[in-house]
Amino acid sequence: MLHADLGFKTVAIITLSAPRDNSMGTTAFASDKNMIRQRATEETDNTVVLTDKIRQLAGVEQVIREWKAPMSQDHSGFGGGGLKGNEEKRVDVSFHYGNEDYVPFYGMKLVAGRNLLPSDSTREVLISETCAHALGFADVNKAIGREVYVGPVEAYPVAGVVADFYESSFHQATWPVIIRHDPASERTIAVKIAAKGMTAGELKTLIGHMEEDWKTVFPGQPFGYSFLDESIANMYADDLRTGWLTNVAMAITVFISCLGLLGLAIFSTERRAREIGIRKVLGATVSGIMVMLCKEIVQLIVLALLIATPLAWYFMHGWLQGFAYRTPLSGWMFLAAGAVAIGIALLTVGFQAIRAALLNPVDSLRAE
Repeated sequence: MLHADLGFKTVAIITLSAPRDNSMGTTAFASDKNMIRQRATEETDNTVVLTDKIRQLAGVEQVIREWKAPMSQDHSGFGGGGLKGNEEKRVDVSFHYGNEDYVPFYGMKLVAGRNLLPSDSTREVLISETCAHALGFADVNKAIGREVYVGPVEAYPVAGVVADFYESSFHQATWPVIIRHDPASERTIAVKIAAKGMTAGELKTLIGHMEEDWKTVFPGQPFGYSFLDESIANMYADDLRTGWLTNVAMAITVFISCLGLLGLAIFSTERRAREIGIRKVLGATVSGIMVMLCKEIVQLIVLALLIATPLAWYFMHGWLQGFAYRTPLSGWMFLAAGAVAIGIALLTVGFQAIRAALLNPVDSLRAE
């Protein structure tokens, strides 16, 4: 999850979300829409000003405005998309907002057509491969130039098709995506910093300068930022916590099991001391005695594996169903786990078995 190719770049990207004015409720929205539009316009203009200020800072490589990053917990919402001329077939799509800099900023790959051209508003759109297929195009190149709906009546031509990317965690399947330019919706600032060669102190200074510019444009509003790769990692916080707890429980279980195996090995060798001495007198080798002592332990572990493997498969299979994208459960995983379990057991009891096998049989027989 944390190291998969997401279809876009995440390193050295900081996001700043401009404050939204939520002071006006639904009643005000119904009675004074002009004021709402005016405040939204002011917020957009302030975001543009802040973007220009940040762009001038040393250490900033590129700055864009967007609604959200390609992969985010926030969502711009779903809408009905469709191919113009085929109105009866509508497709639920996920909207992303950004201008011509959005795709190159995140290093997305265009598989057909071209990028958006500079414009003040929506003139054309980009769609994902999944969206092209959902619209009925087996060959994504044939979607170029066709008009798609981005609302009840608005339709724009497709300029290009971008390779699919993950816009949500692996728990959810990727939706058909439409990328369009809407300045009023692009109130998040994404900053790509020149992290190569930048020290921690320089990064802290750069963020401090961003905060100063923020306070100039949005006085009285709290400054907040997040690194994109950290935000994506936080989407899997529960899974990471589960993994950590599982590892701790596994370590405790293995440690207790090894103590039990060691105790069993000591008890077995002491109980069979005379037998081991007699076998050595009759010509038994050290390796033969070690095999005899370890065989019982291995048999118990194999029996435990036969019981544990179907239970492990059942619970792991159920847990993986919570992910839209998941790894298959293969037989080699259980074989490898069994081999490791046997290896740990042999390491645990091996020293005691060697000690018993090398013991002088005269000493054990005299004691008996």
